[in-house]
Amino acid sequence: MRRLQAARRRAEQLDIVFSAALTVFPSVTQDDFDVQVIERSHVVTVAVVFSAEWCEPCHDLLQQLEQEAMSYVGLMDFVVVDFNGNPKLTKRLHVWALPSVRVFKCGKAVGKFTGAKSRRRLSEFLRSVA
Repeated sequence: MRRLQAARRRAEQLDIVFSAALTVFPSVTQDDFDVQVIERSHVVTVAVVFSAEWCEPCHDLLQQLEQEAMSYVGLMDFVVVDFNGNPKLTKRLHVWALPSVRVFKCGKAVGKFTGAKSRRRLSEFLRSVA
């Protein structure tokens, strides 16, 4: 919690303006995963959301994460991977069900969950891996 408060203070000191547009998560593919996630995770924690267009629980989770993401600006990046379009990556990370989240820090997976979560449990999970 102190890290979150410190990050917010730093952002305010730098006069950084955060808009809702920042919560639209970029897409990552199996071709750029190592650069966009693994390498980036040495700078900031990266949460990877495996989703599919047809997956209704995925849409619900993404909406919850978009609301939570503003609390983690500067501490955690969020990206989305299309489950259907990246079969090698889903196999590599053992993603067999949706929605699935994998969190990376310093190049290693530090947390994961599969399935829907209540808002409270999602917040607890994010705090534990941030």
